[in-house]
Amino acid sequence: MSHTDLSKKPLSGVISSWTLHRNTIEQDAFIKMMGKGYVEGMIPMILTGEVVEDFKGRWEPGQCMFSTVIFEVDFFCMRIGTRNSVYQLSGPGIVLDKMPKEIEFDVGNAIMALSVYQQGSGGIPVHITPISTEESHHE
Repeated sequence: MSHTDLSKKPLSGVISSWTLHRNTIEQDAFIKMMGKGYVEGMIPMILTGEVVEDFKGRWEPGQCMFSTVIFEVDFFCMRIGTRNSVYQLSGPGIVLDKMPKEIEFDVGNAIMALSVYQQGSGGIPVHITPISTEESHHE
């Protein structure tokens, strides 16, 4: 899915308790829905999660965030790219085939579901990866 090497791009932020929300509509319907806002390469997906660090100063640590439409996904280095930002995914997360309705509610649900999974009562698909929080966004 990745068009460029996201591991070489500067980070915009680090996100934990993340969820990738996939819109399951057909590509033609997605293009029509986006209208004039559609840009070639958009993936019908957005990211929600809890902010660990925001190097652009948009959110405080602990706040819930949501991205704009995603352009690139690199699960090898656990980074998500939008048109203007690159997010490092920290820890486990969820991929859902639905778009978020209320960001704080959806992030709270992800935190609860992931804590249950980590306690061994899981059953939801997650990806767990270690992250070095010492990685600088000034690469």
